[in-house]
Amino acid sequence: MKETIIHVSDIFCKYPNGKMVLEVEEFKLHKGEVVFLLGPSGIGKSTFIEAIGLINNTAVARANSQIMYHLDTGEKVDIIHLWKSKKENIEKFRREHFSFIFQNNYLMPNLTAGENMMLTLLMKGDSEIKAEQKIQELMQVVRLQPDVINKSIFNVSGGQKQRLAFVRAVASPFEILIGDEPTGNLDAITAHALMAFTRNEIIKENKSGVFVSHDIHLALQYADRIYLFLPKNTENGLMGHLASSAMLQKNENRWYQGDKEISVPGNYVQNLFQEII
Repeated sequence: MKETIIHVSDIFCKYPNGKMVLEVEEFKLHKGEVVFLLGPSGIGKSTFIEAIGLINNTAVARANSQIMYHLDTGEKVDIIHLWKSKKENIEKFRREHFSFIFQNNYLMPNLTAGENMMLTLLMKGDSEIKAEQKIQELMQVVRLQPDVINKSIFNVSGGQKQRLAFVRAVASPFEILIGDEPTGNLDAITAHALMAFTRNEIIKENKSGVFVSHDIHLALQYADRIYLFLPKNTENGLMGHLASSAMLQKNENRWYQGDKEISVPGNYVQNLFQEII
């Protein structure tokens, strides 16, 4: 059994002044694995990762609720309680443990491509020489030419910008890399190349990754486990539901739901979501 780094149980997710969008029965993330979150639009996938990644306080706790982060020291930090602390403490924890990739690359227009890629490394205390060496190594893997470093963001293509965002996120020290549709604007070949690169870096460093996606085939190729977000009727109306019972797990390139092997997982997931829509 792999070591658990995040264990979530018995929470709801919502935005301030909004209705409940998701009920989470249980979710686990282990060290050295990549997990994909699949589900139709509006079912709460992004709301969920905002809560666990300390992006927005979207978690609604009950008596037995927890979003427990297991530190390497053996200490446990409940992110629900952390949300109640000072803003500086929240930002420090997020900066020390998480890295992010979004569909919108959020590159800084006033910085060069290289400065954008080095930004998080420099913010975390690396020297410019060390930071540049790190990003140059990763640039070779994602096939970014060396001269891109000194280019203005306005002089690189959309595909190059997303590669820059991947390099920036992977280069930054992290325990958990969170991605929200990071390949949504990319062609299939580029999307697969960047996910292969990202998965390789995560597994090699014994880190963890959580990716929201609508791409079933991408998930089946690069995930160790897939959580399916499904609708559920509750007292508060229809909302998304996340539970271990709806999880798919890969074992020796075969996919299982519980003890049952899913022989054609792509069709299984696609048919399931078509029934929902």
